Amino acid sequence: MLSRLEVIAFAGFLLLANVSRAEEQVVIVMKNTFFPTVSYVDVGDTVRFVNTAPGVQTIMATDERWRIGPLNPGGEAVLTVVEGISQQFQTSTGTEVGGRLSFAPGPNN
Repeated sequence: MLSRLEVIAFAGFLLLANVSRAEEQVVIVMKNTFFPTVSYVDVGDTVRFVNTAPGVQTIMATDERWRIGPLNPGGEAVLTVVEGISQQFQTSTGTEVGGRLSFAPGPNN
């Protein structure tokens, strides 16, 4: 027979084992593109945008529902992924290649 403390400890272990952990994705903002162009995310993850371009950059959803920045060269900002987030993004000045958040399984999964 398990003691009350053992039951509580076991229940806590089961809860922790089933909790998904948020991950952080990094998107490098370059002069005319993002790297990677597609970030595979889940709700609760964060996306860290790092500006390596020579000028100030503002990143925004193509439908303008969210915006990050302005980011000075070398600057960083974090976006939290929420349910229903706009997935396509670009810089406010326009980039040759836009970026995208994808809820599909990543290529390594």
